Amino acid sequence: MRYIFYILLGCLIHYPIIAQEKPPTKEEMKADFEQSIREAKQQRDELIAQIAEAKKNNENVESISEMQKQLTTINQMISMLEKSNPFEKSSTKPVAVPNKKEPAYVSPFTPIKLKQPVSKPTPAQATDQLLWYRGRKINANTIITPSGLIARYDWQRHALTFQPAKPDTPYYNLVSILGQVRQMRLDYTSRMDGMMNSFFMFPLIEDAYNEYEFFKERYFKMAENTIQISTPQGNVSSLEQYINNLANYVQSLPPPRSIPPPKRANNLCLCDYATARRRYENDLNDWKTKFLAEENKIIDELQMVYSLVEYFKRNNYSLPVNAGALQEMRDRYYTYVLERLKAKLSDLADQYPTDVLIEDGMVLIFSSFTKFLTYMDLWQASPRARAALGAYKGTLFRVKTLVLSDIFDNYIEDQKRLKNYNKVFDFGLYTAHELNKGRVEPNYQVNKKLYDTWMKGIEKFNRFKLNIDIDFEYNQVDRNDNDRLELSASGVMHSEDIYVSLGRWECNWELYMTDLNHRSRNTGGEEYRIPIKIDGGTQTIWSTPRKYFQYSGPAYMKMVFPTFKINLCGNQSVAMLDVLSYVAADLKAHENDDITKVYTTQMLRYANQMFIGARKTQINAPELMSKALEMMNMSNQQMTQTGNGPAYDRMKFEHTMNRKKADLQFSATNITHTSNTVIPLVKTIQVPTLLFNPEVTLDNSADEDNIKFGTEIKGKITIRIVHAPR
Repeated sequence: MRYIFYILLGCLIHYPIIAQEKPPTKEEMKADFEQSIREAKQQRDELIAQIAEAKKNNENVESISEMQKQLTTINQMISMLEKSNPFEKSSTKPVAVPNKKEPAYVSPFTPIKLKQPVSKPTPAQATDQLLWYRGRKINANTIITPSGLIARYDWQRHALTFQPAKPDTPYYNLVSILGQVRQMRLDYTSRMDGMMNSFFMFPLIEDAYNEYEFFKERYFKMAENTIQISTPQGNVSSLEQYINNLANYVQSLPPPRSIPPPKRANNLCLCDYATARRRYENDLNDWKTKFLAEENKIIDELQMVYSLVEYFKRNNYSLPVNAGALQEMRDRYYTYVLERLKAKLSDLADQYPTDVLIEDGMVLIFSSFTKFLTYMDLWQASPRARAALGAYKGTLFRVKTLVLSDIFDNYIEDQKRLKNYNKVFDFGLYTAHELNKGRVEPNYQVNKKLYDTWMKGIEKFNRFKLNIDIDFEYNQVDRNDNDRLELSASGVMHSEDIYVSLGRWECNWELYMTDLNHRSRNTGGEEYRIPIKIDGGTQTIWSTPRKYFQYSGPAYMKMVFPTFKINLCGNQSVAMLDVLSYVAADLKAHENDDITKVYTTQMLRYANQMFIGARKTQINAPELMSKALEMMNMSNQQMTQTGNGPAYDRMKFEHTMNRKKADLQFSATNITHTSNTVIPLVKTIQVPTLLFNPEVTLDNSADEDNIKFGTEIKGKITIRIVHAPR
């Protein structure tokens, strides 16, 4: 009876989902499955005969009742096996997964189409005017300036379209980056997919992947080269009043005040990262509006005045007296705006060296006014305006220098030194930083730096040394006399150094063996078990005379790699330890040992009772069967195509399957394992160590096995996880 329960438990522990071990063929799995059904039916028939014989002989009622309960359990198992056979041919065809595609990208840049090429005028030839632009008119609505900028004004829509001349301007660089976002995302996921075992970090890779889209969303409107100019309400003869109102508004403004930007959250304890990230982007946009509100109002009002002037000219209306010196008015307000912006942006630049998490805001303001400088095209500015422009460009250069400096690098190194793993593993932060560098430096290779420096650096940093020590004592008493000890045994063992890495598990972390390719199918799976060196042990048979034996069996056992749930945000972390085993060759070498004369492979049975409850497994057999079948059927799941590229889809699928397997294994603890199998991990305050677990005592005195079979086992387990970067 017990044999089949351990077969099912083996299904839960050993069946691979994403190729962590070499999977058995379908034929082998089918043969094992059918053999399990045959054995269960044979046990059912034998039990029926035993019950009949017991009733015939008028045996103990309690004993017969127990056998009948076992019969019910076996019948439930057989029924579940036959109904849930995963190897029967399906009567329906698998549903095809739709191939989702990302909508085609539409550029924010609208080109101005001309019937024929035009040359830019010299300053002396720039005698025409359209809005604030001076140059040579191409037609009534279009002008080209001495800088080569072409501007076209749509009178009906009050929309200005500008087209700078030089393709190497910051404006064209922004347009170019936005056009490359799709390919940059695909390139990033392709690079990460090529990194061994990267799928364990897929949620963080997805955060970085989404960062490209946030960047495009943030700057798309800014990259549009069509500007809507506000139109005044009321009679157009109020132009004089609009000019006076603008002057009064500027005169009434207080000195420039720099509003602190929202800080980017750099903490993976934010479990709902997607919501927090969206909220940050909204806050950043709202902050930009408030930060630039006063300066934007001056610019909008000035543009509206120019639009009204054009309307007056177009309809041959007389201009008011205060509209006669538009060039001087433009330079005065332009200078005023630049001086205010220089003060505000300088304040952000002063804050950045001690708070890199304001970088997005600083670069956003940098970008807003590089566009302003581009489309205003103030080549004929007054000496004072040119001086203000020079000072402002100096501040822009300072911002660029700060972003390209090692300030951010030093921040990350500090977090690594402090072992702030929830900060260091924030992949989205690195992506945002590299995109910001691409924003301030034309032709910067964002993905190369992101992958070669940051992602590869994290791969080396994400490495820990795991050690497990086990010390147990096993006692068996006479079931009819609990005070009479029949057998006692002990064992001391430890794992050799195992190098592991962190993987993301919802808001927690898991551990996986670092140097093994968990995607590879060319393996028998033995390397995925931890070698456990047996340091020694004793067995005592409490007969007359007593018999003492020192352990003389195989030098090593193997342990299924534990399942870890590590929480670095203040809650308790745990590790679920699983069954021990000997390799087949060692078992065969000792198969004829007389356990009444030597202490060898029977240690396995004693030690495993720390982890597996035989009685609990027996009682919960139907639920265990359900879990086993669920895990077996996972291999039939198909990868969903998201439209984000094959590398993204592959990593997502592998991560999802791995998580489902781990969740199933963890849920199996309530079905088969003793209450002490899930070991608490206590975080240490020592800087070099991630986790250190002081000695944890296991005691099954309240377990059903102790009550039912008279077996008691106590153990001490120590788990150490020490940071060991390459």
